[in-house]
Amino acid sequence: MNEGDYLKTKEKIHHKCMMLIGEQIDRLTKQLSDLQDAKNNETKSSAGDKYETGRAMIHNQENLIDSQLVTSKRLLNELLQIDPFKKQDVVTTGSLVILHNGIFYISAGLGAVMVDEQRYFALSLKSPLGVAIRNKKSGEPYHFQDKDFIILNVF
Repeated sequence: MNEGDYLKTKEKIHHKCMMLIGEQIDRLTKQLSDLQDAKNNETKSSAGDKYETGRAMIHNQENLIDSQLVTSKRLLNELLQIDPFKKQDVVTTGSLVILHNGIFYISAGLGAVMVDEQRYFALSLKSPLGVAIRNKKSGEPYHFQDKDFIILNVF
């Protein structure tokens, strides 16, 4: 691939990440709504402890999903701050980085992302690998997991 192809690919990866986070937010929002409906429909039976236990379990699930929703919205906000059309010369947020073991989009830690039948990795700069390659340029060495590597390219 040439530079233009990599920049187009970076845009596609960014779009896919936005879509994945949007779907995750929609799913979590629906789960919260379903839990609220379940809590509202929970009828108080003669066994009051059973009613309270059921409501407590629903409340715990709501807290868990709400926490996941907050995290997803934070990730979406991080993605919205990225200009995927900008070419990067150093590894920073928004870079597409080619390493010996794959191609990484420095954005939010979403893991593997499939675009055009190719696997890329959405990686946060806060991750161990992100920290190791931060502010490096093409051709520069980096140390990760007790091994030395070289940044192959940055877009």
